[in-house]
Amino acid sequence: MLVERQTGMKRLRTSLDAALVAVVVLVVAAAGASSGASRAGVATFAAWTGSHSPRALSPFTLAYTSYRGGLSAIYTMKADGTGKQQLTTAQPAFQGQPAYSPDGGRIAYVCGNFELCVMNADGSGQGRLTTGRWPETWEYVDHPTWSPDGREIAFASNAEGKFHVYVINADGTGLHRLPGTSRNDDDPAWSPDGTTIAFDRYRSWSGGSSAIYLMNPDGTQPRRLASSGEALPSWSPDGSSLVAHGFDGIDNTHLYLLRVSGSGGRQLTHGDCDETDAAYSPDGSTLAFERNCRGSLGIAVAEVGRRIHRISAPQHGFDSHPAWRPTATGGPATTPIAPPSTPTGDALLASSYFQWGAQASIDIFPAPDLIPPGPRVLRRILADDRHALNAFRAARPETAKGKRLKRTATAAFRFLSAAAKQYLLYNRAAARGNIRAMDRYGEAGETLWDLAGRKFEAADNIGTLPYPY
Repeated sequence: MLVERQTGMKRLRTSLDAALVAVVVLVVAAAGASSGASRAGVATFAAWTGSHSPRALSPFTLAYTSYRGGLSAIYTMKADGTGKQQLTTAQPAFQGQPAYSPDGGRIAYVCGNFELCVMNADGSGQGRLTTGRWPETWEYVDHPTWSPDGREIAFASNAEGKFHVYVINADGTGLHRLPGTSRNDDDPAWSPDGTTIAFDRYRSWSGGSSAIYLMNPDGTQPRRLASSGEALPSWSPDGSSLVAHGFDGIDNTHLYLLRVSGSGGRQLTHGDCDETDAAYSPDGSTLAFERNCRGSLGIAVAEVGRRIHRISAPQHGFDSHPAWRPTATGGPATTPIAPPSTPTGDALLASSYFQWGAQASIDIFPAPDLIPPGPRVLRRILADDRHALNAFRAARPETAKGKRLKRTATAAFRFLSAAAKQYLLYNRAAARGNIRAMDRYGEAGETLWDLAGRKFEAADNIGTLPYPY
C-alpha cells in the first residue's frame, strides 16, 4: 500500500520506506548538529498551483468517494465544493471509482466484493453487473469507463491473474476480455468518439515502468503513446489529448498532458504536493484531480491554464476518485443483474488495508520536510494506527492468504506506532537539548520505521490492490 512507484506504476503514493529513510538521515544530521529544532518544509509552486476564487469554476457536478474512519461512501458536490450529497451508505466494504454514463443518468463504480456496480445518478437502483469469486480468488474491478453511446462499460480486472481490459454491456450481458499480453493492462479510458481505448501497461504489480497505450475498442492494434511512467489516462472532451499522472523524478507525482499526435506534451503541475487521478470537465475548461498536500488528501479543481483551487481538504480521512457528470439528457435507468454482494471476510480485510494504509501514507506525507516528524504528525500517526489495529483485530478472513495479510498488516502498523513513539521521545529530548538521548531515540526510530516499511511492502504484495489512494 505504501510502495513508491517512481516509474509511474499504479498507486503512486509516498513510499513509507523511502520517505522514512529520508527522515532518518535528517534526524541523524539534526542530532549531530545539536539543533534539535523541527522545521517545516516550505512549499514552492509553479504556475498551476495556488488558489483563486471559485466563482468562475465549471458549473458541472462531481462524484467522488469519501473515506472516513474506515468507512467509504460515494458523494456528489458542485465544482466549488458546496452542495455535498451522499449517494451510497457508508460501509467498511470498498466503494469507489465512480464513472458517469455519457447521458449523466447512471454511475458505474466498484462495490461489494470489489465488483462492477451501477446506480442511477441520484443513488437509487444500486446493484452489480459482475460477480467475483471471493474469497477463493481475490478479484478486483478497476477503473470503469463508459462507451460514448452508453451501451458498454470497459474496466480492468485481474480475474485471470494479470490485469486485463474487459468490456460488458450496460445490462450485465456480453462480458468478454480484450486481447492482451503477458503484461498488465489497466486503467482503461474510452475516447469521446468511441474509436479508441487508452490504458496503461506495466510488467509487474510490484514495480517496473508503465506506459500509456491506445487500442481499438475490440483490443486490436495496441500502440504506445507515452513511456515515461505515466498512469491513469483521462481524455479531453475533443479527443486530442490525455491527462495522466507520473513521477517527476525527484519526490512527487504530478499531472502531465499527452497529445494523441505524440507531440507537444508537457507537465501541468509542480511543487511539493502530489496530484493524481485527473479528469476533464465535460466542456474541457476544468480539471478535477486528487491532491495530497500537507497531510490532507482531497479533491482539487483548476481551470485549464489557471490556478488550483482545493474544494475538499479533509483533516481526517480522505476524498478521491473525482468524476464529472455530463449534462443529463434523460437516458435509461440502471439494469443490474443483482443487488451489491455482501463482502466476504477477506474482501473486508482488503478494504480495511486499503483505507488505513492510504491514511498512513497521507499521515507521513509531510515527513520528508520535517526534522524529524513533528509531534503533531506523530500523534496523528499514533491515533490512526490505533484505529487500523482495531480494524485488523476485528477482521475475520476466511483464507490462508487473508490471514497472512492480517498478520503482516498488523505487524506493519505496530512497527509504525513504535517508531512514532520513539520519535516523540526524540522531540522531547531535542526540546531539552539532550543530544545523547536524541541519538538513542533517533536510532531506535530509524530501525522501527525501516521495519514498518518492509512489512508494508510485504502486505502490499499479498493484497495487490490496484487502487491509487
